[in-house]
Amino acid sequence: MDNKLIKVLTKNSVKCLMCNTILESKHRHDFVMCPCPNQTSTDGGLSYNRVSGKDLDLIDNLCEYRTLTQESYDKEQAEIKATRLVKNEQGVKDGLLLKIGDNYYDKEIIALLCDYTRM
Repeated sequence: MDNKLIKVLTKNSVKCLMCNTILESKHRHDFVMCPCPNQTSTDGGLSYNRVSGKDLDLIDNLCEYRTLTQESYDKEQAEIKATRLVKNEQGVKDGLLLKIGDNYYDKEIIALLCDYTRM
């Protein structure tokens, strides 16, 4: 059993101290940036925290974390994966998703891609 403690990101957020804009990245590829000259930004959702700006001293990190054991984290991730699998398989049964290999795709997106390739 691995009881090593780890920090898990639960909120990926920063505040630009130049324009007082609060930014929050909600998913892995959600790059958000304030409109002011400092160009404060954050990226990564709950997967990672990347912060940038012209002057890092003008950025307040508002990220939140929780501490778990590695074992608890691994168990939680396995449960999330199992739940996602059940949901995806139901989507296939309902005719909303297609399974290609180990991946699930929205049928409407596949149809759009197929139509696009015929242009």
